[in-house]
Amino acid sequence: MVSWGPNRLDAFIIGTDGTLHQRWWDGSQWNGFLNLGGSWLFEPVTISRKPNTLDVFLVGTNHSVYVKSWDGSTGGWSDFKNLGGVVVAPPAVTSRQSEYVDVFVIGLDHAM
Repeated sequence: MVSWGPNRLDAFIIGTDGTLHQRWWDGSQWNGFLNLGGSWLFEPVTISRKPNTLDVFLVGTNHSVYVKSWDGSTGGWSDFKNLGGVVVAPPAVTSRQSEYVDVFVIGLDHAM
């Protein structure tokens, strides 16, 4: 669950079909579920770097890290982008500035 602005909550889950789903609160009601697709191993990790933006990080069935982004100003979701790697757990993600995201993962050797 993440919030990108007042009266806004976005919840992301992996459905029983293995795909990413989004549901959102708009200040007065819950909307969705929107199927965003893909095939994922672990629950998503989501951040908002600034108002009207969301970044969802996932681990694919190939154990690579992927990101899907939403920019409210252009009104849509990006395609899934493969960031690479071979990981064994969900990533940890943080943003230190609106245009910077740090992604930490555990690899096959169990090192960060």
